[in-house]
Amino acid sequence: MVPNAILRKKTSRQKSIMGNNDSTITLKTVPKKAYLHLDRMHPETTPENLLQYLQLAAPEIRFDCEQIRRDNITTSFKITYPIEKIEEVYNPKLWPKGAIIRRYFVPRKNFQETSVKNTKK
Repeated sequence: MVPNAILRKKTSRQKSIMGNNDSTITLKTVPKKAYLHLDRMHPETTPENLLQYLQLAAPEIRFDCEQIRRDNITTSFKITYPIEKIEEVYNPKLWPKGAIIRRYFVPRKNFQETSVKNTKK
């Protein structure tokens, strides 16, 4: 044990539950979405080109896409889709040869930058 260390009690988070009552007529929920990162696309690829391709390749899935990086060599995209279609979306045959598909992680804000901004007010 490290001397003078502060011991913190492990706190358990309250577990969430998800409703499953189908009889609700007046209330609606928002479908859960998932995100993926598509990389190694040609620099001239646009979000419109990508959506056109995906609509032809998987017409039953509703996609949204956003270009997140572009340089002289590659372009990458954040793609949003309904989470219940995850198996179809991660099928390698859906994507062009050489494309890299992985889970999209939302960038975290730097704690120090946020703290400095808040103290300058």
